[in-house]
Amino acid sequence: MSRSYEIADLASHALHGAGHQAGQLAKRPEASQRTRKLFVVLQSAYGTAFLSKFSTGELNDRREDKGMRAAQLVWDAALAEFADDVIEAGSKSIQRECPEFPPSLPQFLKVCEALTPRKTYFEENGLLALPAPVVERLLDVPVEFMGDGKDWARKIVARINHGDQTVTRHTRMAAMETLGLNKQQEDMR
Repeated sequence: MSRSYEIADLASHALHGAGHQAGQLAKRPEASQRTRKLFVVLQSAYGTAFLSKFSTGELNDRREDKGMRAAQLVWDAALAEFADDVIEAGSKSIQRECPEFPPSLPQFLKVCEALTPRKTYFEENGLLALPAPVVERLLDVPVEFMGDGKDWARKIVARINHGDQTVTRHTRMAAMETLGLNKQQEDMR
């Protein structure tokens, strides 16, 4: 390769595969706006400690540090899978978790992965999920509570008397037995 290529161009070439021609490298790819914004936020938070991680001191013809430009391109490609709000939340989270030292790319990726909302099995596999079940509220029925430990049974009997069909046979029998209602009284209900 010719020495005229900048580090950022080589980083772009490596990220986008060997299929790029030398002429395409001369187009000078740019990092996305969100990655440039992230670098400004991290530079503001960590100062020269963040800059010195990537800075080479070598400037391109636009007076940009070649190392910083290459780092932005690498970070841009690595963060492409994350939504803007995840990256923004990640920058806030990393500043709380690591206030002394600026994050490396792998550290920042871990934070973004942890903040990314999880997909369900159905979403991951492109399947249609069943709708959530509709839960009907139990019948609100008037019951005179006695405070004797049998109020649960009174509530069940009142629901049955008001036409609640969701009470199981076993529950009905337990409630009737608890209240001392006999089989004939149960059949009348």
